[in-house]
Amino acid sequence: KETLAITSHSDWVMAIAWSDDGKQLVSASRDKTAKVFDAEKGELVVTYSGHGQPVRGVAFHPEGKEVFSSGNDKKIHRWKVADGKKSADISFGGEVYKLLRSGDFVFTASADKTVRQFEAKTHKAVRSYAGNADWALATAFHGETKRVASGGFDGQVHIWNAEDGKPVVNFVAAPGYKPAK
Repeated sequence: KETLAITSHSDWVMAIAWSDDGKQLVSASRDKTAKVFDAEKGELVVTYSGHGQPVRGVAFHPEGKEVFSSGNDKKIHRWKVADGKKSADISFGGEVYKLLRSGDFVFTASADKTVRQFEAKTHKAVRSYAGNADWALATAFHGETKRVASGGFDGQVHIWNAEDGKPVVNFVAAPGYKPAK
């Protein structure tokens, strides 16, 4: 049963993430904004308009007072929930299609064919995972097994050991798929 419908964006919502306490949601949109909402009331808390291109990924900072957002502008923006003001930029070599925070780490999947891991609080790069033949579009992290996975435009899934960065396995998830750009 639908309990709430939020209609604040003017274009597609491309990603959404919960705050750790479950009280807020942040959304990313093709309308070039990211928005934080009160998850119970559906009320808009703040809009971030610092991206000049569509926003594709969002994640809350571990402390919940800031948000990471990414997109076609080849940057990750870190901004404050209280006022929507940018506190930092992290530049990338390509459009960032997926942004994921797990614990103290942020993972990205991007057009430069890599998955990157960095510390959420300091932005210090931890590791870059290469192996995608084309755009890396998705990423996931499993904390218990310390595995990082990516899925890409080439139809393949790659899995790495997050502790040493070495490949564990890769496989074709879409047999016969031939990407057309």
